[in-house]
Amino acid sequence: MSAQRHTGRVVVVTGGGSGIGLATAGRFASEGASVYIVGRDADRLESARKALHDTLDVDVTTVTGDATDQASMTAAAHSVSAHDNGVDVVVNNAGLALPSTSTDDEGFLTDLQTRLGIDVIGTAVTTSAFVPVLRSGGSVLNMGSVYATTPAGGTASYSAAKGAIVGLTRTLAVELGPRGIRVNCVSPGWVDVPKWEDYFDEATLRHLRGNFARVPLRSAVTTDEIAAVYSFLAHEDAAAISGQDIVVDRAMSADLYVAPTVPGLG
Repeated sequence: MSAQRHTGRVVVVTGGGSGIGLATAGRFASEGASVYIVGRDADRLESARKALHDTLDVDVTTVTGDATDQASMTAAAHSVSAHDNGVDVVVNNAGLALPSTSTDDEGFLTDLQTRLGIDVIGTAVTTSAFVPVLRSGGSVLNMGSVYATTPAGGTASYSAAKGAIVGLTRTLAVELGPRGIRVNCVSPGWVDVPKWEDYFDEATLRHLRGNFARVPLRSAVTTDEIAAVYSFLAHEDAAAISGQDIVVDRAMSADLYVAPTVPGLG
């Protein structure tokens, strides 16, 4: 990565306290940007700030805010803008992770409403709050998923929310384009996040990280790899890219995986 790539730019990352958000904040800060991580838990944000300082020797600023609350995010936008006279990049990373629920589950509608409220409404609220302070040449980057277009059984509410984010991304790109603002979505496949250590045993982790048979490139995506794509999309090298859903999944969704399941063809 280049230490000068984003020098002088102001970057806001929601959900920056862990996982992809933390890696993204670290990437932009390492490349010279002034980074603000936004989240609801002040203690978690402070832990993230300290971790980035200790591991990468970079400094970020924490801002407490609820991505689903218009007043909260408007206050956050005003705070960041007042300090740095505008914003260049907004990364809408806050959201609920899997597991999801299937359509025949009695809790499906509740889960769907929750995910739409956090993932979709949160993305829309944050974007609308920061658009007034976004500079021309800026970017809005949204977090999607391969499940938006290639869902698996039992992920209905998650897939619906991510599909809505892809549609919102395209519309925002059309509406904000005349202002010189680009909007893109990054849709990861399976991402190796810290929570995996709690969910999977050692044998499963070794499989996912080095012998992931379902994935052509044979491993899960790392949080640093997602952060690298965000960094590229926010840079002037990607000046002609807007309204796109960039899939980052090590070719998982490119492989229909049909033949290996047919007797005699696997």
